[in-house]
Amino acid sequence: MLSDIKKAIAPFYLPLPFLLLSRWLLLMFLWIVTQGLFLIVNYDLFYSVSFLEVFCLIFASFRYAISSTLFILTPFLVLNLLPIHYKHNRFIANGVDIAYYPITHQRMDATIFSYLSGAESDFIRLLPMFFVYYWYLTILAIFGIFMLFFVGKRLKLYQPRTINIRYYIRHAVAFLMFIPLILLGQRGGFQGYPISIFHAVQISPNNSNLILNTPFVILKTLGKTGLEEVHYYLTKEELYAEFDPRRHYADKIFEGQDLPNIVILILEGYSSEFSKFLSGGDVGYTPFMDSLAQQGLVFRGMSNSQTSVTGIPAIVAGFPNWMEQRYVFSQYIQNDIPSLANTLGTMGYASSFYHGGFKGTFGFDAFAIRVGFDEYLGKPEYNNDQDCDGKWGIFDKPFMQYAANRMTTHTSQPFLSVIYTLSSHHPYTIPKVYEGHFPKGTLPVHEVVGYTDYALQRFFETARKQPWFENTLFIITSDHSSLLENEYYTTTLGALEIPTIWYFPKYIKPHREEKIMSQIDIMPSILHYVGYDKPFIAFGQSAFDMSAIPYNLNYLSGNYQFVKDGWVLNFMNRQSTSLRRNDRNFAKSPNLMDSEPEVLQRMERTLKAIIQQYNSRVIYNRFME
Repeated sequence: MLSDIKKAIAPFYLPLPFLLLSRWLLLMFLWIVTQGLFLIVNYDLFYSVSFLEVFCLIFASFRYAISSTLFILTPFLVLNLLPIHYKHNRFIANGVDIAYYPITHQRMDATIFSYLSGAESDFIRLLPMFFVYYWYLTILAIFGIFMLFFVGKRLKLYQPRTINIRYYIRHAVAFLMFIPLILLGQRGGFQGYPISIFHAVQISPNNSNLILNTPFVILKTLGKTGLEEVHYYLTKEELYAEFDPRRHYADKIFEGQDLPNIVILILEGYSSEFSKFLSGGDVGYTPFMDSLAQQGLVFRGMSNSQTSVTGIPAIVAGFPNWMEQRYVFSQYIQNDIPSLANTLGTMGYASSFYHGGFKGTFGFDAFAIRVGFDEYLGKPEYNNDQDCDGKWGIFDKPFMQYAANRMTTHTSQPFLSVIYTLSSHHPYTIPKVYEGHFPKGTLPVHEVVGYTDYALQRFFETARKQPWFENTLFIITSDHSSLLENEYYTTTLGALEIPTIWYFPKYIKPHREEKIMSQIDIMPSILHYVGYDKPFIAFGQSAFDMSAIPYNLNYLSGNYQFVKDGWVLNFMNRQSTSLRRNDRNFAKSPNLMDSEPEVLQRMERTLKAIIQQYNSRVIYNRFME
């Protein structure tokens, strides 16, 4: 009996290649066990997943498992490949998300270490309860530890009795052969960039967590700057008294019988400076847009972003990017957020997102599907490379014609369609046939702004002939501004001003509002307008809510710029740095922090409440409450 036990626990001595493969396969086996249990326990939390889809997603997840296990084993692999005798091993478990995922609906990331190490952490106190409540995870942990230490420790490297030159040559050859394979596995393949969390979202926007694994997410978020929870207000009553993101509009502004269609036209890089009507300047490059503005409801539009990748979430989902990382590339991309597509979808709206770019451009396709759009149409769907600019995708004019016609042939009413142009993006290319047709202006962007304005004109000419036109609300806006030259528009305030025009001749009378409409106000304003009567979370406000005080908030490199009540506050490192008047002389406006203490205090109180609400809701995935 004793001899049998000794045989059972006796080590296996393997040549180097087989030892490395065995250690790696052991981790892969544990990953399969934890990933399978994760799916079984949380199956109901995923979006209508069929058996075939599960199989495809699990197959795709092997790529991420290979990457994370190779990262974990790197110290062991490298030290074993080198001709030295010190060997080491490390392990990170994947099973913890079986319990974590139902709470947060996202994979655990590196921010967990901030929680575990925090002075106020309840981890130690709650640990005994976790062991009892999640008993199956306790068993799984014991099983994993057994496999690692009983099986893993039995796998030993075969060592020759004598160390000679052949020993070093064999290890050197093995090192040169294995290291490229390890690096290839870690980066996930031969593609241009190493795989990331966002690549999993691109594969399956709604079920990316079936592809990801906890070690991979932690490794990819280690060292990245996440949001920090702040506690300017200690009670909910104080916090919500200063700023409340809960929206609920019981009335309806739209006066028609049938729900209106909604078309949002997002013009790439358009600033209000380009418009003679909006800027009040002597020169303009958008004659057609100006003619629409004079027939519609015009707001003082302001962006909440400086980039396309942050502007689109602000417009279609009311989600501002008040953090260092860009939301779609951050650890928070798995968060659930309300959007125009998923809220209007409950009212029977079909939804589509049109952007003539290449597949995967800035992740717009994956983001659109992630937030509920029924379909995304881009360059591949357009399917005619003769109209491609060779840089970003399909030129604006032909692609907007494609969108206008497709809305008639492929979309049922009511519908929400977003059309996002691209020609007015650097390097500012227009079709050769139109070269010389538009004013060159004084900046490289001016000519292509004229071309996109012409594309907008032709779009409306086609749209007017469609059966859905009369009952359609058109909103013309921009993702952000671009090259500017006017003194006011080159300031941190003026650079945010973008077109925001509501055009609906049958129901909206021409009017120019001087109040601010931020990008994040577009979603709540639309929902209020069409009569969406369910509560939702939004940091923007409805322009039709007369009790709301409009504001704009931007974040860039640690600095918050808060615009409200005729004032502009800059806030950085938890303290105000300047307070200036919100007017056209902003470039020369003095800092009035010392002379306006009451205004400063009022602005700070509101801003701190917004920051606290935003950070907390993003960190803890609470945008759908």
